[in-house]
Amino acid sequence: MQNDSSMTEILSSYIGMKAAAQNRTLINRDRILDALKQLDITRVVIAYSGSGDSGQIDEVSLYRGNEFVEVQTELTMQTYKSRWDADLSKWIEYSADESYILPEALQNFVYDWIESEYAGWENNDGASGECTIEVSTNEFKLNHITYYTESESEWHTL
Repeated sequence: MQNDSSMTEILSSYIGMKAAAQNRTLINRDRILDALKQLDITRVVIAYSGSGDSGQIDEVSLYRGNEFVEVQTELTMQTYKSRWDADLSKWIEYSADESYILPEALQNFVYDWIESEYAGWENNDGASGECTIEVSTNEFKLNHITYYTESESEWHTL
């Protein structure tokens, strides 16, 4: 059994990781929107799914009007990193800017957004969803569906 200070440490770490993901999401939102406008992309749809401790982005679709387009432009994103500090005997988390091709940058963005809103979404029965970016209105929508198994138990005696 863990003591209260261990649980406090775990909770504090979780809250810090969630806040960092939310911060990256806001920074990267603006970077993505600027890049999409420069490329005349009007809408983006990113689908994801997962269960049993594994989750993934299933598809990234970019549109110019109703036409599907493929874009391989590089985009600088703020990403999450960690490294082992032998002197402190612990992992150190930090953010850094890195360049990705646009579809990969969009995947990273959605992973951060899902994690900041629905940590553990890929566990157990899992979840699925879709992120839609409407560039003309600067609107980012996350439609998330959580799956769970429901059961009902009844006991009878005579």
